Parts: sequence; C-alpha cells; structure tokens
Amino acid sequence: MASHAELTQTTLRNHHKSVASVVIHQKNGTLAGSGFIAREATEHSRALVMTADHVVEFFEPAKNDKLCIRLPGLDRELECEIRHRDNFKDLAAIAVSGVPDGYPALRFSRERDLPIGTAAVLVAYYNPDKLAKTKGPILVKPGACGGTIVGPPVRITKNIEWTERIRHECATMSGCSGGPVIVNGHVVGVNQYGDNTSGLAASFVTVEAVVKNWAQKDGVSSCNPYGITNYCSSFCLVLISVARTTFFRIIA
Repeated sequence: MASHAELTQTTLRNHHKSVASVVIHQKNGTLAGSGFIAREATEHSRALVMTADHVVEFFEPAKNDKLCIRLPGLDRELECEIRHRDNFKDLAAIAVSGVPDGYPALRFSRERDLPIGTAAVLVAYYNPDKLAKTKGPILVKPGACGGTIVGPPVRITKNIEWTERIRHECATMSGCSGGPVIVNGHVVGVNQYGDNTSGLAASFVTVEAVVKNWAQKDGVSSCNPYGITNYCSSFCLVLISVARTTFFRIIA
C-alpha cells in the first residue's frame, strides 16, 4: 500500500493539469482561488471549471474587474464567463474559452459513505497571501496535501435551503477554496473551508443538486438529462447544448 506521501505525489502528478487557478484582476490588486475542469472543451462548447462560489464573490464587472483562468503549463490567461452560481451551497460553474487539448476533466465519485480513514488528497493553489488583494506573484502550479476522511457527511439546513459537506483532514490555506478533494482518482468533494489541520468540501450530492437547479433555471426539466443510476459509483460532468440552453449531464 502506498504511503500518504506517495499517494499525494501520484495524485498531483496524475491530475495537476485539471486544476485551475481562478483569478480576479482588480484595480488595486488580484484575488486568486482554485477550481478544476469538470467538462473538457469540445469543438462546439467551452470547457467548464467548477469552483466555490465565494472564490468569485468579489468579481465586479461594473468596476472593470477581469475574471480569468490559469492552467498549469500555459503562458497566458484564458477568458471565461460565470455560467451559474449558488451562494448557499457555495458552488459556481465557469465556462472557459481556449483550453487546449491535453487538459482533461476530472471525474466525480458518487460514493457518499466513505469510511472514516479513507485516504484523500486536496489539489489546489496553496496561496500564503490568502484570498486577499495582493500585488505579489500568482502561483502557476497547484500543490497537494494528503489526509483522510474524518467523519460522515454533514448536512446544514436553513429554511428550505440545505448543503452537504464531507469532512477531511487535508491541510488547507487561503487559495485552496474550489480545489478538488480526490479519492482513488475521482473527485469526492469541492473544497470550501478549512485551516492547516482540516477542511470541509461540498459532496457529490450538493454538486448534483446545484446542477439540477441550474438546469431548471434554464428551463430544462424533462427527459431526465442526468442519466443517474443508483449503482454507478463514478461520473463525469458533460456540458450539453439544447437549443440555446446549456447545462450539465452526469453520465456513467
């Protein structure tokens, strides 16, 4: 069995090209967080990056802010557009133009009951300058920290709203929000909160709910566009165009 250090190194090596830096250029500085490719670019559609909603919370186009995506190995910033936001569940989807071949989408695991002690790795842009305005350099490659799942999912409710998060002990710091928590090569959570000892990440159940809300908002509510079956343990997010409406589809 691989050690935590070996697993962390292998996970970073295998998946670093799928992890993006979400950058907001403002008049007085720059904000930066993490995200990951949830849908690859195709001939007819842009790539899609998933991140935490609070990563893009302070993006204000009216103040001439510029939102862009950086990927490892690219010497340019990529134009992008926020396609959907969910403030309570703290998730956002960003369509990205110009992603070249060789930047694959990560696959989601739908497994909910991960045993306590399951090895996990958070891949993200560990930024010691925090998610705060800085005139310093922006990280060009993600890092990774290994840990374990430390408890069952936690469900938080407020009126009719809810969100479900998994608890992990991968060390985090500012800049890690939006990064994928990976188990056995698949995403089990989207990192949202944490410190140098532990973190909370949106579970697949939360991601699925946000995607469905997005589809309903865009008027897509028929023909079961998600194709989910109870026994499937892994999925990929595929962006589909129906007339002028764009939404996710989750397929085995």
